[in-house]
Amino acid sequence: KAIELVRAAVSRSAHLQPLKEDSYPVVRSGLVVGGGIAGMTAALTMADQGFAVKLVEKQSELGGFARQLTQTLEGDSPARYIRYLEERIIHHPKITTFLDSRLVAHNGHVGAFEGVIENRDGRQDIRYGAVVVATGGQAYEPSEYLHGQDERVCTQVEFARRLAAEPAWAARLNTVVMIQCVGSRNEEFPYCSRVCCSAAVKNSLALKELNPQAQVIVLYRDLRTFGFKELYYLKARKAGVLFFRYIPQENPEVLQTDGHLRVYFTDRSTHQDFRVDPDLVVLSAGIRPGDGAGPVGQLLKLPRSAEGFFLEAHVKLRPMDFANTGIFLAGLAHSPRFIKESVIMAKGAAQQAVKVLCKEQMATSAAVAVVDSDLCVACLACVRRCPFDAPFINADHVSEIPAADCRGCGICICECPARAITLLHSSDEQLHAKIDAFLDPQPS
Repeated sequence: KAIELVRAAVSRSAHLQPLKEDSYPVVRSGLVVGGGIAGMTAALTMADQGFAVKLVEKQSELGGFARQLTQTLEGDSPARYIRYLEERIIHHPKITTFLDSRLVAHNGHVGAFEGVIENRDGRQDIRYGAVVVATGGQAYEPSEYLHGQDERVCTQVEFARRLAAEPAWAARLNTVVMIQCVGSRNEEFPYCSRVCCSAAVKNSLALKELNPQAQVIVLYRDLRTFGFKELYYLKARKAGVLFFRYIPQENPEVLQTDGHLRVYFTDRSTHQDFRVDPDLVVLSAGIRPGDGAGPVGQLLKLPRSAEGFFLEAHVKLRPMDFANTGIFLAGLAHSPRFIKESVIMAKGAAQQAVKVLCKEQMATSAAVAVVDSDLCVACLACVRRCPFDAPFINADHVSEIPAADCRGCGICICECPARAITLLHSSDEQLHAKIDAFLDPQPS
């Protein structure tokens, strides 16, 4: 067997041709799509290392979803942190911010992208070497449990904001029921939104501080306060917050009876049925992808899950990279997560982008596909089938494959009916020589 392999390798080597690498200059400027906490952190991380950054945000202000939050479970203020980041970005000489703007065109390859930003002032052409996608997320708008029909049913975000704005109102509450996993962990949206349990614990403790006599009942499926946040769960239990577990097949019921709210549920541990007449029902609504994820994903040709979140190249080996080189991922655009996790991921994605921007020249692979223009009939088979959108029809009306865009996968070679495309270092002659070496009789 070893002799056969050696003969095949030697036969192929007789047809090898020298390969030449090419290179092109890198545009040493980054682009960040999304101006939430993750986007601002990524922009500052790149800019602090001396690289120009263009920050594109579709809203009229920076901050994203975190602007709706009052405080974290640990007592930190997202609003204060947003003001800190925003102040740094406004005065940073390396960052150009585009508000009320969208990225509407994008092409090129790693190290040398070109795009167009559109806003009320018109369109602007830009060039950049790397992209960080941080399109953020948004809260699920519940239709369950009378939300939108009764003003006494609200979400955790709405409840937290009212607690902060109206302490006297909180002091009048006698009974509050919180229902977890609203809009999450179901057939429509199987993701766990991660932050919901901590939000319920946080708001329970906040209410207990304002009104120690208030009865807080949390109805949950699985309580997930990650890491050291378990200590706050213990604190809530000691403060008198009651936790009852339900199963998806027996979701709580919220009804209006004689002008009062009434909640029915079955405790999974004791199998007992309960009825509560609360003053307020608070829903822990999940996190969904931001509105901008769809258009940005389509424009940059990025993979997304069925739920709409972006998919990384590899969950462990390349958690912040896309399969499309030069484009990186951060924050809620990837999945529901806490602010600290978004910040860490944004810094990591920015560092990956800096690896591209710090180079003056980018080398292209030598083992790429090349087109014989005399054989090409411009049938568009390669253009349609290439997963990296490398081939295009040039001014001479034949296919052309830029070496910088080609990944050497060979799909276009298989699809070309005219056999006009050759993959360097894996040509037909080389492969046929190996096959013939196996088929020829062994020498005596």
